[in-house]
Amino acid sequence: MTKIEKIGKLPVNSRITIDYTQSPVKIDFGYPDPDTSVVRKSSVTFLISMLFTAIIFLILLGIYSYFLQPMIYPHIGPVDTKINQIIISDFQYYTNGIPNGTHYGFDKLLINYTWNNKIYYSKLFLSREGLFFLIPYFYEPDTKRNLMLFFQGSVLMIIFFGLIFLNSFWVAKVFRDTKWGNKKFPELNKKLNDAKYSAEFFPQDFPSNNIIEIPLFKNMYMDYEATDDFAEHLQKISIIEHPFNRFIKKGLPFSKKRKNIIKKPNVYLWKCIFEFKDKPKTGQLILRWT
Repeated sequence: MTKIEKIGKLPVNSRITIDYTQSPVKIDFGYPDPDTSVVRKSSVTFLISMLFTAIIFLILLGIYSYFLQPMIYPHIGPVDTKINQIIISDFQYYTNGIPNGTHYGFDKLLINYTWNNKIYYSKLFLSREGLFFLIPYFYEPDTKRNLMLFFQGSVLMIIFFGLIFLNSFWVAKVFRDTKWGNKKFPELNKKLNDAKYSAEFFPQDFPSNNIIEIPLFKNMYMDYEATDDFAEHLQKISIIEHPFNRFIKKGLPFSKKRKNIIKKPNVYLWKCIFEFKDKPKTGQLILRWT
């Protein structure tokens, strides 16, 4: 069967009709609910937004570490620091909770030093397996400093999630408003979800009404391969939503507008129909869908 391709105008669930009785083959799209907000809420948009956010966040973190951190924590940089005390805790082996006299070395360093007339501490631990663990921050018994650390952490979290939120808008806009995005969005959804179900039809399985139907699927991915008589007798493929509507209530509780009810097409329950001219005697039809 010759491969044909046509890109729709919107990257949302759509009715699709492929008519093989016409030359060239005719492909039509229909959009029962052209609400493109689903593009921004999709897993594909979220994952790409996360990727760009991580890249931007790492760049901002690099700028912060290089330019701003030495200003906020000057004791981290190459400056004169007075070391007051280094405490080394000896690591010993124990038997039944009692030291057996065997020494391994040290398991903890506690460095006490002074910078700018303030006392700071840093810890270095050694595990039983010989691995070092460094507490990745310098701290002091200072409420203002702790509040500053809490504030910085909160700001970083706000920036991170804010970037995800903002990136989702422009990523969705590319998918929604460009021809390249209209093509790539379904392709990425296909790669992310892949085919969850499959079926094969042979001449002995062919129904008497010359119609093969997938009664329920998500309309995210439908792949078909017809050979021999199945390809020759195939006339039409239709992907349509089930013929009933869903209700949406608008307005706040105890409001007159609450009585306004909108009927919208159900774009979550779809079916796919393959129509044939005659019963095939050779070949097969392979279907994969999600």
